[in-house]
Amino acid sequence: MPVLQTYRGILVALLLTAATLTVYHGVAAFDFINLDDNIYIYENRHVQGGLSRDSVTWAFSNNTAGMWIPLTWLSYLLDITLHGVDPGAMHLTNVGLHLLNVLILCALLCSLTGTFWTSAFVAGCFALHPMHVESVAWITERKDVLSTLGFLLTLWQYGRFARHPTAGRYLVALMLYIFTLMAKPMYVTLPFLMLLLDYWPLQRYSAESLRQSGIRLKGTAVRYLVVEKLPFFFLTVVGTALTYWSFQQTVAWMHPIDIPLDVRLTTAATAYLKYIGKLFWPANLAVLYPYHPLADWPQMLTALGLLAAISAGVVWRMRQSPFLFVGWFWFLGLLVPVIGLVNAGSHAMADRFSYGSFIGLYIMLAWGVTQVLSGWQRRHWLLLPLVLILAIGMMTASHRQVQYWADSVTLYTQSLKNTRDNWFLHNSLGNALGRQGQTEAAIAQFRKALLLKPDYAAAHNNLGVSLGRVGQTQAAVARFQEAVRISPTYADAHYNLGVALSAQGRLEDALGHYLEAIRIRPEHGRAHNNAGGILLHIGHLQEARKHYAAALRIDPRDEKARLNLEGVAERLAAQGTQ
Repeated sequence: MPVLQTYRGILVALLLTAATLTVYHGVAAFDFINLDDNIYIYENRHVQGGLSRDSVTWAFSNNTAGMWIPLTWLSYLLDITLHGVDPGAMHLTNVGLHLLNVLILCALLCSLTGTFWTSAFVAGCFALHPMHVESVAWITERKDVLSTLGFLLTLWQYGRFARHPTAGRYLVALMLYIFTLMAKPMYVTLPFLMLLLDYWPLQRYSAESLRQSGIRLKGTAVRYLVVEKLPFFFLTVVGTALTYWSFQQTVAWMHPIDIPLDVRLTTAATAYLKYIGKLFWPANLAVLYPYHPLADWPQMLTALGLLAAISAGVVWRMRQSPFLFVGWFWFLGLLVPVIGLVNAGSHAMADRFSYGSFIGLYIMLAWGVTQVLSGWQRRHWLLLPLVLILAIGMMTASHRQVQYWADSVTLYTQSLKNTRDNWFLHNSLGNALGRQGQTEAAIAQFRKALLLKPDYAAAHNNLGVSLGRVGQTQAAVARFQEAVRISPTYADAHYNLGVALSAQGRLEDALGHYLEAIRIRPEHGRAHNNAGGILLHIGHLQEARKHYAAALRIDPRDEKARLNLEGVAERLAAQGTQ
């Protein structure tokens, strides 16, 4: 990165580093968030043990949370090996990766465009914009900052290849793209972005430019450039198929929210404009923006019309202002996998999805302003104070936004203030309050969630757990039954119903629900343990031993399962049964 070796480059790198660390310096004291951090870290037995042969094998073979992301799992395992299960250390790793992305982005744009200060401005916006706080301050989103690192390095290497094509440089770029997909399958549209960069700033769409870089051209330049990207397109197809397969394997027990197609179409069309709005005015940010239940066709058509008008405008200006064309379709293209057309969660949009996609909008703004003011000799007298004011404003807003990520209750309380009818976050806040022992407050939040969404299986299940804690066993049973009626493949609801029925002495019914939980999710260790207990109680010792052995196989550190297995083995030995 020769540009960063100059005094000017070093000064800007130091300024970007200082500004970034000023915004995020407090995260070392932050806790885990009970939204996915439990699945990824503090309740994940595979991760908690750190690096080992078994954990590395698991990292490459599991599809937890519906994605195949072995590189992200390896980063967590390395963190825990070095620091233990320490949320502060994990937060700092995220900040370090974000800072690395900032510096690489600055160097990348300088290398591709030969323009220093404009590139530095883009990197500064990327470093400090409040919309990017979620990707950095949420440990679960390690996959976001890590995949973006791979994405930027892939583009860096591709730029080197484009100027001086060699097989080695091409293979390195291909390998970096594989690493990117292994961290998170967010950048599956990267080959299309490469074709955009071929137009600007690489200017490879003419036969003459390709010949000057040493390429023996047969056919048109466009044909050559498309064929050149075919291995990357192949990886995109593989990554997309693997993600779809992983999600389908997981969806059987994840009780997903079913979003009607017309609602998804409306949401996707309007989300693009909402992202643009938050670029300029990043207010009312939330960890989750819920779907609204009804499709709004006039709103959708209006949004599509505006998007089409902007697209037509940048195409019309693409010769005079190619950066507008590239930046706009960079933004549109990177959001395609997560814009909401595919039902993959309960969010209508998410701040974290702006992390890589907003770079395109920053490019449009930076080079657009530079072009407009290019004829003004004293433009620096205007630009310098404006950039300083903008930087201070973004740092202030981002630092304030970072503080909301200190713990789950703070985050959800703030997010609920900034959204409406957010049944998902009422449920999440209830879980966070329940972990703090505030059971009555948790019950109130679960009831609010169900008032907004009566068919929300997770809230019924969680309300049942809380009612059981305050001794309302029959009411808890009713909630668990409703949860499994709404979502018959909800393994944890079957398990919890089994626990409640056991407390009422209905052991046969309880056993049926434990076995159903195991059928849905064979790795449900607690269900195996409890099923074994009932089978032992009714004298089915061999079956009990099988379930205790399964629980111990799932979690070798489960002392309860170990003691139960030893106990049933002793009873079988006493009976002379092997």
